[in-house]
Amino acid sequence: MAGRTRRRTNRRTREVTIVGSLIGEMVERTARQDPDRIAVTAVGGPSVSYRSLESRTNRLANALHGKGLRPGDRIALWLDDQTECVEAYVAASKASLTAVPVGKALASAEAGYILRDVGARGLFVSDGVADRVDDALADVDLALTIATGEERPAAAERYADLLAYGHDTVPEAVRPAPPPFVGYTSGTTGFPKGVVIGERGVREIVAMSALARRLPLRSVGVMTASLSFPAIVPADIFTHLFVGGTIVILGRWDAEKALRAISDERANYVYLPSPVIREFAEAADRDRDSWATLVTVMHSGSKAPSGRVRELVEIIGDRWTEIWGMMENSGGPVTATTRDDLLALRAADIYESVGLPLPQCEVTVVAPDGQPLPRGSDHVGELWLRSPAIMEGYWERPDAFAAALADGWYHSGDLGWMDEAGYIYIVDRRADLIVSGGSNVYPSELERVISDCPGVREVAVVGIPHERWGRTPVAVVVREPGATVDEAAVVAHCRRYLAGYKRPTSVLFTDALPKNASNKVVRTAVADWAERSVQRRG
Repeated sequence: MAGRTRRRTNRRTREVTIVGSLIGEMVERTARQDPDRIAVTAVGGPSVSYRSLESRTNRLANALHGKGLRPGDRIALWLDDQTECVEAYVAASKASLTAVPVGKALASAEAGYILRDVGARGLFVSDGVADRVDDALADVDLALTIATGEERPAAAERYADLLAYGHDTVPEAVRPAPPPFVGYTSGTTGFPKGVVIGERGVREIVAMSALARRLPLRSVGVMTASLSFPAIVPADIFTHLFVGGTIVILGRWDAEKALRAISDERANYVYLPSPVIREFAEAADRDRDSWATLVTVMHSGSKAPSGRVRELVEIIGDRWTEIWGMMENSGGPVTATTRDDLLALRAADIYESVGLPLPQCEVTVVAPDGQPLPRGSDHVGELWLRSPAIMEGYWERPDAFAAALADGWYHSGDLGWMDEAGYIYIVDRRADLIVSGGSNVYPSELERVISDCPGVREVAVVGIPHERWGRTPVAVVVREPGATVDEAAVVAHCRRYLAGYKRPTSVLFTDALPKNASNKVVRTAVADWAERSVQRRG
């Protein structure tokens, strides 16, 4: 990493300290080269230049030390999507602290679990979470709480006061560096685990993410996902700082608002989670001039219905890229599709594949008996991978880490297959697989079929207990506005495309699906609700 890094050696202990952290160097470099460039801006809110970001994060980092935090301490960020969020991540790195994002939508008990599990010593909070803080802090031994807004928990310091308190010199970053980041898994299937991301992981993943996202130097990226979603931090925030880019904080999702931000900021990059693809496509089709500067429209996370992807690609063309990644790979990509893939793959396949492994990564498909499956095999197996960005471990869970990383391969838990050309296809999460009467039922397959049923806006398929079959698939559907689609229509649609054992035995309707900060459906909550609803039906 280029930058004015200065080394100091303590001759008695031989401990080496470095003036400037890895993430701090990214900011310092652009502050020196292009100081007036906007580093982060919030739609309808403030903007912060690289010159200002460098100064403010130096002050904040030194203030954190002055208030008693020490290198290696964990500092949690329970913040709304705001410019202070980016500042806090950078300042934590400069102070040699480990940053831990806490989802802004989490309940007090959920946030408290993360704070206790990671042993947080510091905490940033904002007005949007202030009413939950006191309950979350039960049994949490904090040395410092910082409030960015007007509402302050008891004994909390004001963010602005810390900026005034700290001095504007680059803090000394201790080597070896403590992990700059611990991101908790989304917990869609159980209690979240803290994924420990080391400095090497950050260094690798910013380069890999920039490549997969096709980011130009000084890229402008619109952040459609919450900055409290852990994978966004290394893969999007740190990566845009790496390329000297601009982070545009959208806030609450709205397709028209996103397009205005893309147009106003002349954005190169935007991320679209599955639930918003159709809405974005419809808005983009109405206003084709607004997104002319885009280089990449990226999708990742839960697999999107191929029909909806096809509709969007017909509008935006080769800007589309599909990525497969995970928090355990430092929040970043393992595979990606490219512009050439739109031509190289058969038309029906490009919307199903997550592309080829990145040059730094290796992927293999493994059968249940642990034997690798050949390319072009019809059999589905678990995807294992090797990557230089793999996590350092799970926070204080060595057994879980040992189970996930065996023989040098990370066991992803994702099920899929590889075609003869090496392209990867995701079938489902192993944890989501429904074994019904001895047959494998993949929820994603049902979801893709049901998504094409007229009147269906969203669907989640989960397994619930069944007296005869062991488990059975149930579809939980959100209707399009004004639609009257009912259970009979969905069942009839499934009958046309799915074998009998794959069809849902019940179809339930709801106004909205529960989602976490990354816009992923929380399947445990859906399954609990579906099981209770089916029981009430009798």
